[in-house]
Amino acid sequence: MLRLIVSYELASFNGGINNVFMPPVTTDLATYMQLAKEVAAGKFTGEFYYQPFYYAVFLPAIYLISNGSVWLVMVVQSMQGAATVWLAGLIAKEIFGGRAAPITAALLTAVAAPLLLYTPYHQNETLQTFNLALLLFLALRAMRGDDWRLWAATGVMTGVAILTRGNIWFMVPGLLIGLIASGYRANRSKYKIIGTLALFIGLTLLVQLPFAWRNSQISGRLRGPSTAADAVLALGNTREAPAGGREPGLPAGPMEYPASWHKLMDSHTPALTYAMAWLKTEPLSFIELQFRKILLFWDYREIPNNVSISGDGGKSVVISAFAPVGSGIIAALGLAGLIFTSGRVFKKRDIALALLDYFVIAYMLATAAFYILGRFRAPVLPLLAVAGGGFVSAFHEVCEKKNRGFTLFFAVSALFGVFISFCAYDFYRYNLESVVMRLVRPGGTRDWGSVFDHGPMTLGGWQVMPVASGGRVVKSFAGVRGQGTLSVTLFAEHPTKCVLMINHRVHILTISNPGLQQYDFEVDMREGSLVIEIIDSGKISFVADFQRNYGRSELNGSTIPAEWVMRFR
Repeated sequence: MLRLIVSYELASFNGGINNVFMPPVTTDLATYMQLAKEVAAGKFTGEFYYQPFYYAVFLPAIYLISNGSVWLVMVVQSMQGAATVWLAGLIAKEIFGGRAAPITAALLTAVAAPLLLYTPYHQNETLQTFNLALLLFLALRAMRGDDWRLWAATGVMTGVAILTRGNIWFMVPGLLIGLIASGYRANRSKYKIIGTLALFIGLTLLVQLPFAWRNSQISGRLRGPSTAADAVLALGNTREAPAGGREPGLPAGPMEYPASWHKLMDSHTPALTYAMAWLKTEPLSFIELQFRKILLFWDYREIPNNVSISGDGGKSVVISAFAPVGSGIIAALGLAGLIFTSGRVFKKRDIALALLDYFVIAYMLATAAFYILGRFRAPVLPLLAVAGGGFVSAFHEVCEKKNRGFTLFFAVSALFGVFISFCAYDFYRYNLESVVMRLVRPGGTRDWGSVFDHGPMTLGGWQVMPVASGGRVVKSFAGVRGQGTLSVTLFAEHPTKCVLMINHRVHILTISNPGLQQYDFEVDMREGSLVIEIIDSGKISFVADFQRNYGRSELNGSTIPAEWVMRFR
């Protein structure tokens, strides 16, 4: 009922002129809507770029039976959301038993603000949240009864979930291990286990085959069921990639596409090839970015994209009421539950709990392998709610045992979950990131012929710093000398003109477009540094990144605890 109310609120806003019915053409919402209409009308002719199940099967089926009704999409997705609440309770019952865990899991899933928000829109988060919960539930039932028919259904569901979002491939190893372990526990012969494995794998692949076949036929070479993975992988795995796609708290909008992403796409180098080369040459730097993405995965804030809690969510009374029950509370309880119940996996060899743990960890790694958006994280929230339900149910056991060590472990688990979800990312970002980057990448960033010391703008420490006429800005780069192009990021509130002297050469700069802009200058760096003297500032500001500090930036004769946003090539 909550999801139907939210759908009505958001769909009715502004007389129907909103993201539900008329999303901007640049968004995934509009893309899915248009592609689904083409498929339903039999006019789709291209390859499957995005994972195809949502726009090539799910939406067209609804459109065909309803003459393209967006309202029916909202009703069906509301029903999927309700079914996900039910599944969260069933999974918690299957793993933890009792009443506290299932009730807690179902309640947290029911009122989770991100899941409520995504319900009415044409994006695949609601479908994939349902898919992931159903996949885990089927696997748990299949393991309990070691039933080949349930494993067949699990295989089909795995294929469907992969076709909705490819990161479900990360779940497959855990499912295979669960299949083998449950088979041995049931004393099945190795031939029956192998047969069931073959059935599971075969059905997982069979579901995807028609889409892969079409893409292969169009491209003339072997392709998977979607072709977007390379561009998405590149977004979060270049040397200047941010950990997430957009600043938390902002309204919906585009993500940052760093210069290195465009260079990588233009080069036609596979993103995985680039990432592996980076891992080989700068392993600590590569691992640091993955660590930052993992911290952001657990962070309480939502990284907005097509829609946002702060923007679209504010138009719903229901979402505003349940906004405190966001990803943070669920993530904190879920992480505490995973830690506190971890001993049971080993002591009691609880393969059901082990599979829940595996799904959460694998989903975290799969998301961090690309980049972090709130909508990418949403499908795992019901599973975290299940783990949180297990933690809440354990409270009764803690009170009964009255064991100091047991109670201490419970408290530490809770505090750790709260710290990771509500404090860890910002603590690292503002206190440790610049120190760590100085250790893992002492020479700054070198990528595609450019050298720079600053980090990305998104989730970065960029600050504008006004420099008056007569001021002096100095920048050096580790081991760099010679002639080249200097790109300087400047900020101006209004159109203006400024006069700069860069290494004894005067440059007159006319700024027509206010805001942050990058300007290029041909410079001579044979002396090893760039000295910019501001003859007439024109009220411009330079930009410094306070999340990087190599000691290579100066202002008016003093080293600043940041690095100027400049690059040399």
